[in-house]
Amino acid sequence: MIELYTDGSSRKDGAGYAVVIIKDNKIISTITRQFEKGTNNEMELAAILSALQYAVRQDEDCTIFSDSAYCVNMCNDWIYKWYTNGWVRDKNKEIKNLTIIKMIYNYLTQDCNNHISIQKIKGHCNEIGNEIADAIASDNIKKFNKIFDKNRDMFCNF
Repeated sequence: MIELYTDGSSRKDGAGYAVVIIKDNKIISTITRQFEKGTNNEMELAAILSALQYAVRQDEDCTIFSDSAYCVNMCNDWIYKWYTNGWVRDKNKEIKNLTIIKMIYNYLTQDCNNHISIQKIKGHCNEIGNEIADAIASDNIKKFNKIFDKNRDMFCNF
């Protein structure tokens, strides 16, 4: 099984997201991108989208972990209701970030074998994959180096 930990970040000096890919308790890859600006939800969604793009190409079960309740609820429930309602929320409320949400929907419905699951993880609870994703997404090199120094055996490709 492959575990993908996602996180997004919005800061005064920019925004970013990260996906940390773990297999057999080893970090095998990361996906990351930084932007001049963006909202936290945009970055959380971009991380989920990147994780899905990776996961659909795999031949084994993948679990995507996010500390964003909004993203997890959206992917596991709301997105299907919004699609059925013509891409509007209850009471005809606008859906923010609809372009990226529609892309996520396409990947979720493309997973014919149902080998991808998306689960909520508590943020900042010392779960190594989540902490690394947070450090990379927030461009926090001090935090990343601290994690790296304590967990070098997990970083097989670094």
